Amino acid sequence: VLLFWFPCRSCLLPALTWVCYLSIINLQAPFTYSYGWEWLTCESGFLAIFLCPLPFADASFPATCPPPRIVLWLFRWLAFRLLLGAGLSKVGRNSSACWRQLTCTTTHYFTQPIPNPLSWFFHHLPEWVHRAEVATTFVEQLVLPFFFLIPSKWCRRLAAMAEIFFQFMIVATGNYAWINFIGALPCISMLDDEVLSLLFSKQSKARLCSIAEAAAKEGKRIWVRFFRLVHGFACIALLLFMAYKSKDPLKEMFSAAPWINNYDPWFLMNSQGVFGFINKHRVTLVLEYTHDPKVDMQSNWEPLDFRCIPGSSDRFPCLLSPYHSRLDWETWIRTTASMEQLYTQKAPLQEYFNRFPPFLANLIVHLLHGDDDTVSLMGVSRGSFFGKEGEPPSAIRARFYSYTFTSVERFRKTGHWWTRKSLDRSGQDGGVILTREQHPLEESSIRKSNPARRPVLLILFGIALMVGSSSLDWPLRVLMSALATVLFMVVFLHDYPLVFGYLEIPSIHEKTTEGLAWCQQASAISSEGPVFFVGLFLGCWLLSS
Repeated sequence: VLLFWFPCRSCLLPALTWVCYLSIINLQAPFTYSYGWEWLTCESGFLAIFLCPLPFADASFPATCPPPRIVLWLFRWLAFRLLLGAGLSKVGRNSSACWRQLTCTTTHYFTQPIPNPLSWFFHHLPEWVHRAEVATTFVEQLVLPFFFLIPSKWCRRLAAMAEIFFQFMIVATGNYAWINFIGALPCISMLDDEVLSLLFSKQSKARLCSIAEAAAKEGKRIWVRFFRLVHGFACIALLLFMAYKSKDPLKEMFSAAPWINNYDPWFLMNSQGVFGFINKHRVTLVLEYTHDPKVDMQSNWEPLDFRCIPGSSDRFPCLLSPYHSRLDWETWIRTTASMEQLYTQKAPLQEYFNRFPPFLANLIVHLLHGDDDTVSLMGVSRGSFFGKEGEPPSAIRARFYSYTFTSVERFRKTGHWWTRKSLDRSGQDGGVILTREQHPLEESSIRKSNPARRPVLLILFGIALMVGSSSLDWPLRVLMSALATVLFMVVFLHDYPLVFGYLEIPSIHEKTTEGLAWCQQASAISSEGPVFFVGLFLGCWLLSS
């Protein structure tokens, strides 16, 4: 609604997105609540509200209301706390000894949550380069942040550009969702117009100069001064409020063992501290499936890889960031990050299964019953998973392995990226087999989605955005946008029979399926990654139009 009726530069739009995102995070589900970049997104989104002008103003008002300096300094304060907190967590009491020994990156690249293609090459760099990497990390996180607060534009410019470079170097060596993107975002507040103008053409610069001249004339009008006064008082109140909220993050930051934390359900101010502990070994859960009617350890087992965490030794590492594969991350946290002590103690295989995460057991049960939404989270194609008969596997086997990157010599000979070793120290390479008969599931708990659902949702969402920002007359624009929105909701809700059962539309699935048959082939290449990136592109295009 705000996209169609109010200017995109109004503070109502970031306020609405902040509230919507906050409502998801406050569900406090482990898959959405336990990640620091979720909290950081909420904190940055809250500050972004005050960067935009007030609504219900004249169309020229946004040009007459520059971003308040107070909010820009709050973004700089956010960048300072983010980096310094990350650095102090690496020298705190609970940090890994490898940070003090300057050796953390000798194991980090293959034990990180989701390695990318370049991780293998960085892992094989000489030892002196790894030591230089760790030393540079300390400079970046313990020294560079202080340059953010120096009242010199050249210091801030150089520090901001250096930090943005560091953040994107991390993006190049691993898949960390959008934490590096949201970490680089506050640094833009340290780049003034003189620097940012280098990114624009001469025509754009001339247009900006004309807007600045018009803003100078408009700024003398009484209503403009009134709006600026109201906005200024709001920013001063925000500054005092955020200064008060900073006491808890600062206390955490300078404690003996600083770590990431939040202090209220609004996530207005959080303490940051990531990767103070670095794994030395990679304990990985491996799943396999079979369609054989008679199931035993000698059945024809096929790999059931996760979307991006290591599975098949020859599988090319993913390039996923900024998309967040939550299942992969949560699996890494509950296995690699949590079971290293069992590995160092040479625990028997049964000990690993004693600590088997409940959500992974639930995942396997839903896979056995052919739940479409669950299958879409995995890195295996629907055709191979459901087999020639269109039936889900008869059994799934779970095993634990230790993974490392292959050596350069083996990679050249075999093309395999990973070397793995079974954690069954009895030498039998055993595991646990689960079947549908052992774990029945109610029919109402099994989701069956039309394969064309995702691409159709994306297409309708794109149509609504493009029509809403077009130059059509407003009645036609609102009508077409409303039509696309209604179709979007129909396709989105047709997987929820309770909704349409309540509305007494029992045949909605059949009617929708017939209308969506034309894009069955498009669904074969659809996934949450492309949907995210295309949606991100459409959103950026809309806001810049």
